[in-house]
Amino acid sequence: MSTLYVDTINEKTSGNGVQIPGHVVQVQSAILTSKASTTSQYSTYVDTGLSVNITPKFSTSKILVTSSLMVANVSTFTFFRLLRNTTALGLGDAAGSRQQCTFMFYPDAGGANNTSVASGHTFLDSPATTSLITYKWTWCNSTSSYQSVLNANVRDADAAYEPRGSSTITVMEIAQ
Repeated sequence: MSTLYVDTINEKTSGNGVQIPGHVVQVQSAILTSKASTTSQYSTYVDTGLSVNITPKFSTSKILVTSSLMVANVSTFTFFRLLRNTTALGLGDAAGSRQQCTFMFYPDAGGANNTSVASGHTFLDSPATTSLITYKWTWCNSTSSYQSVLNANVRDADAAYEPRGSSTITVMEIAQ
């Protein structure tokens, strides 16, 4: 068995990069700290304001997308879709008139307590490109009668017990 010890590895041809399978090539991240809300209904998905750009160095790379969204709603289902540019990712199977989404949120079955919860999500994408990619979250509700909120409670009262938070998205290029 041989062991190779090195202090640095430089690419042989400038601009080609060093590609080690399974290793992180680059990381990009974004944070949304402002309050966002929507009453958009069903398949009318609108931007949450949470997005990040990455330009993969290798067309064979995978992109690991991790997100945490601080979500609140009252008496409505909140549907989320993760997009790569305009392509929805990780959708559930089509079944009758059911909504296809990446994930759904509904913590407040009683309709009264305005619960805010950090909802985590992870998705491994294979975009097969070296062009600029925008990953972003879009959302809508099961009814336009109620709103869904990011980074605050629905009532958002000016009180010490009413939280304000943030939502994040991080993308990591993984060499293959």
